[in-house]
Amino acid sequence: MARARNLKPGFFRDAKVVSCSFQARILFQGLWCMADYMGRLKYNPMEVKMEIFPADDVDVPACMEELSSTGLITMYHDCSGAALVQVTNFTKHQNPHVNERQDRNKNPIPCLPGPDEVAGSDDEEGAEKPTVEQRVKDALVVLREYSESDPADSLNLIPDSLFPLPDSGSPRAETPPPADSAGKQRKHTYPDEFEQAWKEYPKRPGNNKRDACKAWEARVKAGADPDDILAGVQRYAAFCRITGKTGTEFVKQGATFFGPSEHYLDDWTPPPPGGGPGQRQETPHERGQRMARERGIIQ
Repeated sequence: MARARNLKPGFFRDAKVVSCSFQARILFQGLWCMADYMGRLKYNPMEVKMEIFPADDVDVPACMEELSSTGLITMYHDCSGAALVQVTNFTKHQNPHVNERQDRNKNPIPCLPGPDEVAGSDDEEGAEKPTVEQRVKDALVVLREYSESDPADSLNLIPDSLFPLPDSGSPRAETPPPADSAGKQRKHTYPDEFEQAWKEYPKRPGNNKRDACKAWEARVKAGADPDDILAGVQRYAAFCRITGKTGTEFVKQGATFFGPSEHYLDDWTPPPPGGGPGQRQETPHERGQRMARERGIIQ
């Protein structure tokens, strides 16, 4: 199942669809992805279940009967007895990618025969046209190859639209980036002062360097001295190392440490072992705020 299809808002209010069970509705959507560009697919209950409900206990034949009885699909057989399915009005609601419909030389790609073609195959004479059985074989080969080789092109669809992106009609080609886009390909660079602070900042999982740099730059732009920030980082790193927080989620995110609360101004002296009985220890933030006021940094 490698083909992307469109799902319109009206699907959820369609009278035929809402008359089906929840499992049948999911199955109906899955059939779109399994079908060729004309909305046809070979029907094998086990294969369909493994594609759409690999981990669910769903009665696929019963759901298929629901869809068939409501006219959402047509189930039929070719001359060899192979079971086929036609999704009703598929070409009306879907616009498959051009790579599904034609090859690189603009030749039509084989598709499964429809119910009318199968019914009228007995009346056709002459050997010029391929037989229904041969068409089925050719179409199944194409479906398998398309699913295993180049499925991503069918994802180039504009959301809420039946039309592929304007340039999605041509085959994809791996081309090097243009010369004028070299700047966009460069790795993001950071100020040297921030790099030094980041190097000494205590490690923690999920710490976002770019967000931390944005906060750092905002503080410097507001007048903070990079040396004062670095000194705060060194105090905090020592505090985390002594208290065993380094490498854990208890280390502050860099964006928070460099943020408006200016945690780099805190003293970050580790608490003494045990502390004094009945004495409330001044928190690092309180101590930092007090020292900042004493220095006249804040009022």
